[in-house]
Amino acid sequence: MIIDFTTAAELKREAAERFSARIHFHDGCGGQYFTVEAPTEELKAFITEFLASKNMRPVFSENGEFFSVGEI
Repeated sequence: MIIDFTTAAELKREAAERFSARIHFHDGCGGQYFTVEAPTEELKAFITEFLASKNMRPVFSENGEFFSVGEI
């Protein structure tokens, strides 16, 4: 699933404001994904809730440092 730049920016801003967390958005020929500096369970829960409100879901790597976006 493709996430638009406005939604990605909103996610990054809200994570920074609420958790002082840095989320990086990567968009290239191979697809889109995010990296998270110092992921926590609380931050992962926020990302999951944020994306669910947009009919999307995160697909996290095992260590939680990377995620892509899928449809619900």
